Amino acid sequence: MHARTLVQWVLVLTLAYAFPALATLLDSRQVPTLPSAALTPAEQAYQRGLQRLAGGDLKASEQAFQQALKLDPQSAQAMLGLAEIAFRNKRRDDAGQWIQRAVQAAPGSSEAQASLGRYLAIQGKAKEAEAALIKSAKLDASAVRPRVDLGDLLSSQGRFPEAVKLYQEALSINPQHAGAHYALGIGLARLKDNVKAQSELELAASLEPKNPLPQLALARLYASLNDPVKALQATDKALALQSGLVDALLLRGDLLQVTKNTALAIKSYQAATQAAPKLVLPHMKIAMLAHRTNQKELAAASYKRVLELDPKQAIAYNNLASLALEHKQNLAQAEIWARKAVEIAPNVADFHDTLGWTLRARGNIKGALDSMRKAVQFDPKNPEVQYHLGAIYAEMGDKLKAKEALRQALATPNPFPSLNEAKKLLASLDI
Repeated sequence: MHARTLVQWVLVLTLAYAFPALATLLDSRQVPTLPSAALTPAEQAYQRGLQRLAGGDLKASEQAFQQALKLDPQSAQAMLGLAEIAFRNKRRDDAGQWIQRAVQAAPGSSEAQASLGRYLAIQGKAKEAEAALIKSAKLDASAVRPRVDLGDLLSSQGRFPEAVKLYQEALSINPQHAGAHYALGIGLARLKDNVKAQSELELAASLEPKNPLPQLALARLYASLNDPVKALQATDKALALQSGLVDALLLRGDLLQVTKNTALAIKSYQAATQAAPKLVLPHMKIAMLAHRTNQKELAAASYKRVLELDPKQAIAYNNLASLALEHKQNLAQAEIWARKAVEIAPNVADFHDTLGWTLRARGNIKGALDSMRKAVQFDPKNPEVQYHLGAIYAEMGDKLKAKEALRQALATPNPFPSLNEAKKLLASLDI
């Protein structure tokens, strides 16, 4: 008889929507081909700011934008440039103030409304962000980015049909916009239009051959179509472009699990831990896969690393307790872990089940019964939990209640880990 262990892994195919590697408030623009003599001094300073920004010199860029604003105190562009600098320096409140000033200085500026929409979206104010981006698009019929940004915002809300129309509108303006093709491909995939989705993602990859995200999206699309071979090929292409791309490493590990290549899956997850040492998910994936494949030491070490990174991961506490129970080692510590899981997530039946089974192993049959009753309360149709309750009643000598729980367990049409033990125990009670 074993405690329940939450080690079943579901392949989750999440889709990212932001095509640029770095979200920005300021729209990307090219320095105009007009001779500098054709620009005002304020415009010249602003263009220098853009050039310094493109080169990554934030300090020089900020100085140029400030000079532009000094020469033209109503320059909304200079204000937006300063908002971008503040945003990149993680001064979000300052960025918001500069954007508001830009909107006040130029209420009819599509760029100002677009920056406001992006800022509001980052602040989690989706409704206000949507209104600003709609206004930006209306103010400039040739503007691509506010349409793509609005599509991304709607996609994040699950409004894929509306988002797809916006991406298509953006592409009617600029058919070579890789980000719009990428976003359209993802939107079409969510709408199950897989053929067109693949076409759009492949086009995005051809337009941006050094960007790994279209290949990663293709990998996810193939995975959703149950084609792990093609998915792995696309994932490998993404990793060839960016070896430390965490999402690609995690997806590769998931796909290798599907193809039953446990060793390589663990290596892929371990590479993800190296690329993002403070990220919990790859450690959890290693722990669960190692647990399921009976690699006890690796599983335990990985669960403990999860808890070092996030002490509120209840499943790690639960599974550490379960590991100890399986190997009948350190049961006092197992009880501590099991109680911690219940403390963090008191409404999860499996955690009460593990605690109950741990208390039973430690000889605390009354405490075990209390925990198992709670487990049944939270999940009465769970056959494993019903079996454990029946086993405890049987050990207490209450045959009637034991039979009732065991019959509940055996009433399920699906097999469960302790099916044979439940049958044997019920048969022994009928003798």
